Amino acid sequence: MIVFIDLEASSLTHGGYPIEVGWAIVDGITSIVSVESHLIKPTKTWKEDGHWDEVSAQVHHIQREKLDCDGEPVGDVCQRLVEKLAGVHCYTDNMQLDGRWLGILFGAWTGRDMIIPQDGLRMRLHDFWSLMSAPLFSDEALLHADAKLSGIPVPHRAGADAERLARRYVLARSYDEKHHNLRGRSRDDLT
Repeated sequence: MIVFIDLEASSLTHGGYPIEVGWAIVDGITSIVSVESHLIKPTKTWKEDGHWDEVSAQVHHIQREKLDCDGEPVGDVCQRLVEKLAGVHCYTDNMQLDGRWLGILFGAWTGRDMIIPQDGLRMRLHDFWSLMSAPLFSDEALLHADAKLSGIPVPHRAGADAERLARRYVLARSYDEKHHNLRGRSRDDLT
């Protein structure tokens, strides 16, 4: 199993906080088995001291009112993350920001400052771009995956963005499997 994770935030500046988390799970060689996302209800502290950026809101199209109405409490979201992703290696396309948002999310749940939620979750974040580089995949596979995804808009929603990362992985992996282009790696090395 390999997991791709993404978060959306209220702002990219100081005072920003996570507002949505999503992940996509790839099981086996080439299939996405599940995609899940959760809107996060802002804590009282986030509402009072956090920063909401209207420019960011125009990118992810999530309004504060929607978070208040449809967002899940921080504890529920964290428990779901622990339930689904404890001990799992997760790939993100932005280690710095997504690690920061996860730290803020779990910090609000545990009451402790955290960089990346290593404790109870034991999640390990890895860089998606390192995963998707040669020599793991052939150049042809990467070009194939990029061509298939080009022209499809990036939604800037956590679940859909995580699924897009997973789809790029699956497309490249499928291409190299089909063309026997595993560059010395066994199937077990990539799952």
